[in-house]
Amino acid sequence: MKSKRTIPLGSLIFYFLVIILIIIAFRRFSEIERVTRLFREARPAMLALAIGAQILTYLATAYIYYELLDIYKQKKAVKKGELFRASVVSLFLTQAVPTAGVSGNTFIIYFLNNKRVPMKQSVSIITLELFTYYAAHILLLFFVFLYFVFFLNWAVNGLLLAIGLVGAGLFLLISVLIVFFGSKRFLFFLRKARKFRSVSWILNKIKMGPLFRGSSEAGWESPLEILKNKREFLFWPLVWQIAILLLDAVTILFLFIGFNFHVPFSYIVLVLLLTKIISLVSVLPGALVFFEGSMVLFFSFFSVPLDLAVIITLLFRALSFWLPMPFGLYFYRRTHLEMK
Repeated sequence: MKSKRTIPLGSLIFYFLVIILIIIAFRRFSEIERVTRLFREARPAMLALAIGAQILTYLATAYIYYELLDIYKQKKAVKKGELFRASVVSLFLTQAVPTAGVSGNTFIIYFLNNKRVPMKQSVSIITLELFTYYAAHILLLFFVFLYFVFFLNWAVNGLLLAIGLVGAGLFLLISVLIVFFGSKRFLFFLRKARKFRSVSWILNKIKMGPLFRGSSEAGWESPLEILKNKREFLFWPLVWQIAILLLDAVTILFLFIGFNFHVPFSYIVLVLLLTKIISLVSVLPGALVFFEGSMVLFFSFFSVPLDLAVIITLLFRALSFWLPMPFGLYFYRRTHLEMK
């Protein structure tokens, strides 16, 4: 049996993702054709700036991981350029494989582990990255509503306020669960649960065995301990997470300018945050349909013409969802070969 030639698992995953990408492209051919036509109608300079803003989001993501590595004194383990490529791959896997973000985060865990970052530290870094991600949404949502009320004298719409409050509650709940799942207590629970065959089978399938090597967690600081004792290390990751959200809003702003239409930046930020809240209920990769539909609806609420709202939404999704996919596929293959 050992003498038989087999196809490496990484290659199988690569070709599987290629097939998915082709299927998605064919199924969305009419949408892609329409987006291509819209690109030609926008002002090239503004379109270039929008693309630049999206590229900066990946750079900001790389800096998030880079700062989180400093918690465990692992900054020298990975270069910033490698983290940049890994962030593109992570987004690609999250979008292409509908696993609620698990696929992209799992890739980062094994990427860091391949760079000799211990498995428990890698999982903690992902846990803290997710925590700062949702914390950034809560903070920005809070300040945007304050800005609308106190600086724009905006009579708060009941529906938008309700969506904002529900979203903040969901973000907070998810943040708490994320920290719990990365805690020593949960790891102890999993260690005990491995006695059940089904749990052990799942953990083996996702290759989480290294998490349980050794009976003691001495010397390893869990995400909960980091939040208690080293909160200062999360300042810059949180700033970079907020920067990513603002860069997405800047991307949309440039697209509006490209069509000679003025929308206040604060409106764009609020629409983006509310759209992300609605997208939480979607199980589709990239929250397809939910994201587009809710963004168009919220822009229409702020008096953006319906046809323009549709155009801007499609163009933003083209830049943030569709355009990075081929690059993510290429970087996935390259990174996989380097990890061998």
